[in-house]
Formats: sequence, C-alpha cells, structure tokens
Amino acid sequence: MFLYMYCFTHISSSLGLPTPQNLATNLGFTSNQHCYINKNSKLEGLDKVKSKIFIYAYCFTHNLTSIRLPAPQIIAVSLGCLSKPGCYIDKYEAIRAEVFDVDRNIRSNIVVSHSEIYKFGASRDDARLIVFIFILLAFLLVYYLPFRYKQVSLILMTCLGISVLYGLKVFSLLFACHLLVYSVLHPERKQHLRFEASMGLLFCYGFIKDFSILSISWLVLAPLISINLFILLNKLLKKEVYANIIRLTVIQSAVIAIAIAVIIHGIAGAAWKIPVGLILFFWLWARVTLYYIDFKDGLVPEDVKFNQYLTVFFNPCLLPSWGWGAAVGQGYHYIHNSYFCEEKNTTVIRGIKLILFALCYLIFWDYLMLYLAEIARSSSLQIETYNSSTRFMIKALERGDPIPTSSVLMTTLFDLCRFFLYLASVIHFKVGVWNICGFKIAPELNKPWLATNLISFWTRFSYHYRLFLVRAFYYPVFFKYFKNYPQLRIFCATFAAAAIGNLIWHLGELALVGNPTFNDIQPRFATWGYYTLLAIGIAVCQLFLLKRKKRRKPWTKGPWLIADVIAMMLTIQYFALIHVFAKPTATSTFTDHMTLFLRGLGF
Repeated sequence: MFLYMYCFTHISSSLGLPTPQNLATNLGFTSNQHCYINKNSKLEGLDKVKSKIFIYAYCFTHNLTSIRLPAPQIIAVSLGCLSKPGCYIDKYEAIRAEVFDVDRNIRSNIVVSHSEIYKFGASRDDARLIVFIFILLAFLLVYYLPFRYKQVSLILMTCLGISVLYGLKVFSLLFACHLLVYSVLHPERKQHLRFEASMGLLFCYGFIKDFSILSISWLVLAPLISINLFILLNKLLKKEVYANIIRLTVIQSAVIAIAIAVIIHGIAGAAWKIPVGLILFFWLWARVTLYYIDFKDGLVPEDVKFNQYLTVFFNPCLLPSWGWGAAVGQGYHYIHNSYFCEEKNTTVIRGIKLILFALCYLIFWDYLMLYLAEIARSSSLQIETYNSSTRFMIKALERGDPIPTSSVLMTTLFDLCRFFLYLASVIHFKVGVWNICGFKIAPELNKPWLATNLISFWTRFSYHYRLFLVRAFYYPVFFKYFKNYPQLRIFCATFAAAAIGNLIWHLGELALVGNPTFNDIQPRFATWGYYTLLAIGIAVCQLFLLKRKKRRKPWTKGPWLIADVIAMMLTIQYFALIHVFAKPTATSTFTDHMTLFLRGLGF
C-alpha cells in the first residue's frame, strides 16, 4: 500500500523522498522530461496493436493463407456479401468485387517500390508482410525497453527493414547521405574521423556495381579520401560565408541534383537514373529542410547526438510508400517535443485509431467512389462523372463531347474525394505508426469537410506539408519584403508558399517517381493555373478575414449554421474545381482547362 501511495500520490515530497520521476531518471530509464507512471498502463495498448497488425497482414497479403486461413474474398462470398467470381448478379456486385485482387486478398495502396526482394521472386504481398513485421517488432521494442534504449531500437529496426527490403547498397547510400548532413551541420562533434571514414566507405559501396579489383581499390581508398576532404571542409565551415554556402548546397542537394539532371537531359538527351538510395534521401527533402530551419533558429542543440538526429528521419513508416506524407514529422524541434510527451498508452491508442481509419479507407475507398459514380449516372440523376476522373473528362472535351456544368462540378468533386480517400488510407497508416512508436504526431488530414474557408481547408487537408511551405517559403518572404504594405506583404508571402514552393515540391516529386528528364518535368509546368488559383484563393481569404471581425465559432448552433454549410460546400467545390488545371493530359491545352473551369462556374 505504501508503494501505491509513493507511486501515485505526492506523499514522497512531504517525506523527503525522491519523486518516482527523479528515481527513474537516476536509474537511467527516462530523461528528466519524460516519465509517466500509470497503474493501468501495463499492457493496455499492446494487444490492440498486435491485433491490428495481424488484420493488416491478413487483409493485404496472401501469406496467412499458408496457415489455412480463408482468403478475405472467400469470407465475403460465404457471408453473402459477394457472389462467386464470374457470377455477379448486378453491376454493384461487380463493383464490390473490384476491392479484391487476383490473390483474393484486398487491394492495398501501401506499396513497397523498387524492393530488392522482387529479384528473388517475392511478391508485393511478401514485401508488405515484411513491413508489417518490422513495424510490430519496432513497437514491441519501443514499448518494453528502458527509455534510453527506445530511440536506438527504433533506428535499428528501420535500418534492418531498409536493408532487407531494398538491399545493403540502398541502405549504404541513404545512411551516408545522413552522415554527410550531420557532419556539415555539426562539425564540432567528437568521433569525426570515424564518421568521415564511414561516410566515404558507404558512399563508395553504394555506387559500385561489382567487386572488381578497381572497385575494391576504391573501397580501400574511400575512407582516406573522405577524411582528407573533410579536414579541408571543416576549415571552410569555420568561416560563416563558406559555411552557409556549403550547408545550403548539402541541404538542397535534391533540388540541385534534379535540376542538373533535367538540364543535361534537355541539352544532351542523356537521362540519369537516380540510385534508389538517393531517391529515398531526396524524398526526405522537406524534412531535411525543416531540420535545417530548426538548426538556423537555434532549436537544435549544438551537442545533438547522431542517434538523436537519426530519430527525426528513421522510422518504420519510411519503409512503404516513400512519397506519401514526406513532410509528416517535420523537423527536430517537433519530433523531439512529441517524443513520449504524454502517457505512452494514450499515444499508442491514438495511433491505433488512425490505423483503424486507414484500414477502413484502404478497404472501402475504391468501392465507395465507384458506387457514387454509378449513382450519379443512374436514371434519376443522369450526370456523367467519367469514372470520377478529371483526366477522363478532359479527354472527353478534347473529343468534342458536350460537358454540362453539373458534370464538371460532380466529376471534380468525386475526383477530389477519391484522392482524399486514397491519400488518407496511406497517410493515416504512417502517422499511426509514428504514434504507436511513441511520437505524438498530429494527423496530416483532419476532417477537411469541416472547413468553412480555404485557409482552414488547406490546414486540415495537409497539416505538416502546409507547415513546411509556411516555414520554408512564407516566412522568408513575409519577414523580409513589403513591411510597409501589409496587404501586399501577405499576398506575396502566400503566393511564394502556395504557388512557387508548392510547384517546386511537386516538380521534384514527379521527377523522383519517374526519371529526372525534361520530358517528365515539362508537363508539370502546365499545371501553373492550379497553383496560381490556390494561392490567390488563400490570399483573398486571408485579407478578407483580416478585416472581418470574428463574430462566432464555425459550426455552433444557431441561425448561422446554414451559412457554415454553404461556406463548406463552396470551399470544397472551389478546391476541387481548380484541379482541372492540375490534371493535364498529353494533348490537352490551357484553353481546354480554362474552358472546363469556366463551365464549372456556370459560364
């Protein structure tokens, strides 16, 4: 009973005893900031996480059929939800069948691209199963190990997962890139020779294609060359002018490399196939940039350890679907403050809820959109929605088909809903993984259908990505230019973030999905209308709300509730409609997109 009183009351302070948090800190189980004792916290979230990972493995891989579990499609047939394949009685049942793939498990948007195990005959289901296993192992280690070992175990499981799925060369390049960033930003740390030697060896191993005599010679010489280069580099880093140039070059290496590759392809026609290890690092450009901004703002300690740096970037959610939610987690300051900042089971349960939401989206997103499209085409409505695809609608316009305003509005709205469900199915899963690993990470998508203006919608639709654009593009313009003209200041800063910065990110995204060639990048420039209209819409909302006095909180009961509904519908429809500029086809012109946009407005 005394032990209970000691743990769960403040009697220790009155008796002159150390508090439970101080005792845990002295024993090395936690830091001074992170200690939570809860008598109900023993295994509250453990079984839930294991069961959810098992459900994911069952639904989205065929591996569990080897232990004689019936496939999901067989269960759907036995429950009467679906007829046997080829015996569908109506078109809606055929739509329900689209949920399943050839292995009779559920289709999934969680994919593992460029995996090394595919060369050995493994399937995408096998890769997904490996991802789920490593996520479960990471969770168990973080949940049970003492606090001082949690971060290291998380990094270790991520490194092992990357090595298994993508190969040692991919891991070597990715790890070497992070060694380079850490060495350039923190040259004062100890053990610098070990870091530089390892970096040279890993870069050389990642780029060599075979183990010839020449390659082995390079492996031997690489550590020595790297050490000597960094001796020179460290001298330059002591001078502020050179240090800023070197650091900016390393941080923006993704943009610089893609730009050089596109220019070379445009001039000489030679395409550069980026190694997978560099692609993984380039996808983290937004978060590397945010880490650098934290570093410049003094939010990163000067003596930060390498494992603390790696915690920002190495998490099991990195293993599948690299490009989705690349800005989730932001930089060092956000990650550090969200790590075990509350009772751990509270964080774990929040992650479980997000994973469950993602599971629902993964199972029903495609079926729901196909079903809605069929309803719109029914005899009562007779609205053609072109399979909920804006691109199909643009192709129909090019063929000369008559497209009424109702079709433009409904198609763009359904296309946005489909994109949201697709995005949420992956992003909620990844944010959920962050949470079950002990990080209180806010959802990227947070009920955007409750937004009553474009600013609120953009915040709810892409929380972490918006903060990246704000910190990397909005603030530098806002705090430097047009200080005496507040309206112009807001407009230019918003345009820099929502239009220019947004376009730059998506140009790089398109290059990393394919190859950084001029032909791949050129079509993205045709989407400038979308980014311009988005920036103008957000800026106009900001200027309007700046002058308008706030009278009430949205969605409160009263006679103005109908105004919230109308504002919500107009906001979502505007955001959906401007996507006619974001979905060009190979032969469409700006006139085609403008025609659909004006037709959607009723002209």
